[in-house]
Amino acid sequence: MISLTLPMAVFSTFIIMKYVGLTANLMTLGGLAISLGMIVDAAIIQVENVQKHLSESDASKHKIHTVYEAVLEVRKPSLFGELIIAITFIPLMALQGMEGKMFAPLAFTVVIALLSSLVLSIFIIPVFCFLFLKPGEEKESFIVRTALRLYRPALAFAMKNRKVILTIAVSAFLGSLALVLFVGTEFVPTMDEGSIVINVTRLPSIALEDSLDINGLVEQELIKFPEVKSVVSRTGTDEIGTDPMGPELSDVFINLKPKSEWKSKTKAELQEKMREAIEKIPGIAFVFSQPIQMRVDELVSGVRSQIALKIFGEDMKVLQEKAAEIANILKGVKGIADLRVQQVSGQYYLEIDADRRAMARYGINVADLNETVEMIRAGKVVTDVIEGQKRFSILMRLKEDTIRNVDDIGNLTVSAPNGARIPLKQIANHSCGGGIFKH
Repeated sequence: MISLTLPMAVFSTFIIMKYVGLTANLMTLGGLAISLGMIVDAAIIQVENVQKHLSESDASKHKIHTVYEAVLEVRKPSLFGELIIAITFIPLMALQGMEGKMFAPLAFTVVIALLSSLVLSIFIIPVFCFLFLKPGEEKESFIVRTALRLYRPALAFAMKNRKVILTIAVSAFLGSLALVLFVGTEFVPTMDEGSIVINVTRLPSIALEDSLDINGLVEQELIKFPEVKSVVSRTGTDEIGTDPMGPELSDVFINLKPKSEWKSKTKAELQEKMREAIEKIPGIAFVFSQPIQMRVDELVSGVRSQIALKIFGEDMKVLQEKAAEIANILKGVKGIADLRVQQVSGQYYLEIDADRRAMARYGINVADLNETVEMIRAGKVVTDVIEGQKRFSILMRLKEDTIRNVDDIGNLTVSAPNGARIPLKQIANHSCGGGIFKH
């Protein structure tokens, strides 16, 4: 009978979770597992008391009245007991940041399971007791007799020495309050994953080849450490595209040897040595983290760091200036190891502004100009090649060297209606991070 409470409580918990928007994940299922032992407490108390009353009840008394009185006798204390347990999870519900993301679903699940079992114990368990329990002499098992033999002397001692017991309890409570001053504020200690990841950032305008060369220098410095087993880097966006990164960003994954082979005493000491080694490489900024920790931080705050300070506004230039000012202030804060301002600008751009008066003199329309500009970076499909049942588009675009040369872009020609080839710099104004030409 009591075992029926478990599936019924779990089923009702899942229904409520679905209604309030909680998914079945690792933390919610963990909370449900934690609450399994507490779910049956109220049912056990009621069934035991009902059985006791049935064994001691008068034969002339109706069974339903006996069950009713037995349930009411233990219902109030067990109700308050379950509510007290539920209240203890309120601090977990109030957590913020990473701790809130991790433990708030667990706390909500535990409370939902407790309340579900509470409703079942009020409405369902008494009905089961009336249907399945029979009046008769109650027989105590060996386990119950042994427990009572140990519990009764302890209870008698506590009742005789009430002042001593209360003094010990109050002293323990006050001592726990005093320990609060020495407890850290980090709810979830950092878990050592056994490996290190370094997020390396370079200039946004850097070419992929140059980015790989600098990344190779970082790997060479890191592999020199005797604690390092291997170094693997990932630069840019992966093929699936789930983690969009430019060629200026790299994740350097460092696999470490067993600690018995380390020369450094701690992981923090090893990271400090690595930090000193790669700081010598110019043109990079970096942040130390761990593979799982980095992903969790990014999911919580959108930034790959334990602590992130965000500034909101509409003017990107002002935001960048304020971020630099704040970074200069934060550099003096004790305990900061890696400080980096996230890049929101700096990518070289190419802007071509059509001069409609000059175009009108040559009889060139904007569509003709756009075709030439399109081939600079995006390319243009000029024809198709058919091989059997397969069709392939031929895309024509400028060479990479030409795209990087501002003068070559200005010398590109656009066809006029009379067949003349007019240079782009004569019919458009152009500006970019590297130079400017005007007609």
